[in-house]
Amino acid sequence: SPRLKQALNRISDDLAKAEVQATHQGQVAEAEIFAAHGAWLEDPNLVAAAEARISDGRSAGQALREALDAEAERLAANGNDLLAARVADLRDLQRRVMVVLSDDHQEAAPELPEDAILVAEDLTPSELVAVADQHPAGLCLAGGGTTSHVAILARARGIPCLVAMGQELLEAAHEVSSESVMLDAEEGCLALKPTPIQLAEMAERIEVRRQQAETAREAAHEPATTLDGRTIEVCANIGGAEEARLAAASGADGVGLLRSEFLFLGRDSAPDEFTQREEYQAALTALGGKPVIIRTLDIGADKQLPYLRLPTVPNPALGVRGVRLWQSQPNLLETQLRALLGVTPLKALHIMLPMVSEASELREVRQRLEALTAELGLSERPRLGAMIEVPSAALCAASLADEADFLSIGTNDLTQYTLAMDREDPALSSRADVLHPAVLRLIQASVAGAAKRCSVGVCGSAASDELAAPLLVAMGVDELSVEPARIPAVKAALRRLDTAALAANIPELLALPDAVSVRLRLGELLALDDEASPITTPFARC
Repeated sequence: SPRLKQALNRISDDLAKAEVQATHQGQVAEAEIFAAHGAWLEDPNLVAAAEARISDGRSAGQALREALDAEAERLAANGNDLLAARVADLRDLQRRVMVVLSDDHQEAAPELPEDAILVAEDLTPSELVAVADQHPAGLCLAGGGTTSHVAILARARGIPCLVAMGQELLEAAHEVSSESVMLDAEEGCLALKPTPIQLAEMAERIEVRRQQAETAREAAHEPATTLDGRTIEVCANIGGAEEARLAAASGADGVGLLRSEFLFLGRDSAPDEFTQREEYQAALTALGGKPVIIRTLDIGADKQLPYLRLPTVPNPALGVRGVRLWQSQPNLLETQLRALLGVTPLKALHIMLPMVSEASELREVRQRLEALTAELGLSERPRLGAMIEVPSAALCAASLADEADFLSIGTNDLTQYTLAMDREDPALSSRADVLHPAVLRLIQASVAGAAKRCSVGVCGSAASDELAAPLLVAMGVDELSVEPARIPAVKAALRRLDTAALAANIPELLALPDAVSVRLRLGELLALDDEASPITTPFARC
């Protein structure tokens, strides 16, 4: 159908422009979500389903709506929370499609008063982006979860955010009669009728934070040396060359994670060697010789590419993904390795393999990397490392360290796999905490297994967690990798930290029964009072 094709092309162009704009603004999380939506739109199966319905006599709009409905129902009925959680993204895409096909103007985001706190049932990613441009003071959602795309975007934008507050939030919001409300994202509560004393205390806390942030920015390019003399590298998690430049400007000591899958999304074929090499080289150039860790393609059945259709499996999180993909798709790895070996200087390049579960996987890639190095006549090769994301890798860190030049702990997945809690499930997200003693013991095993033979970093969200990050450093982690905007604050916090003193309390912390207990005790030990990330909380008045 010409009309269907025209509509899809227009939406695809809009998504591509939004992706580019987000990338230029350093909003890598937004860019990745727009790219994923674009890839979904280009899915040949989805287009074929819509075309079949048009052949049956339906209009282009009705056909595509039904095709998207069917896909949403399939995801919701899959039985996998990770896939079911993506229904909101599919509905977001469906809304875009229907606006174009109906020739209506998309409803604009509501105009927010200055310093407004927005209360809603939930938001789609595109709604959050539109709202974020108005710089709300905070966001409270009845639904959602801490790892939903909306929560990720709010965190990246620095918007104080509470999610999964329940329907009581909406009922209470309708009762508000006062001109001022107060959101305390650190304590997880919303004051609908704050007292003058509460408002004055909050204003004072905000001013203190502003001054601290300014001081941290001024010292961002200095090393992060703790009170007891340990210098910790603070690197950046990025999605491409644009954000690499932002990282360098923010004081990054290097790149701890460049997500190369960003290059593979939003296109109808895999990027060729030249395209990949140009992007990788731009990132290395931006960092001026500082180390840049590039993760090889981390894709699986939960994040499909239109040109790489993987079989649907009951649990994509336990399926063929990460380094396991190379057994069935060796050409993808070959092209990516050749592109990586084409950058300069190679001594600054670190290649990292995702979802490694045993040393043999790392050994096979190293052998191929060495063969290509010899074939290309190179006098040096990049460092090769592995992510610690599954318990087997943590428990076998010693054998991994025999093969690896460095290890990097992906705390998000390590927490999920250790606790058997899907981090996309709103009902579990508040309990999927890296500070659970079981997860901490695996991190401790990883550091002990490396035994100073190779460095150990952390590139998961725990690296910027105000309580977790100091503990990780005290446990022996050498590097923290965070969003570029967080680098000044993380460095400033490390300069106030005595790692030896905190390390003395590790046995006590590991003996506690759960993550809540560990957080409470760490809070006492560190006496921290920094900005909180989005958290889930029942509606609470404060």
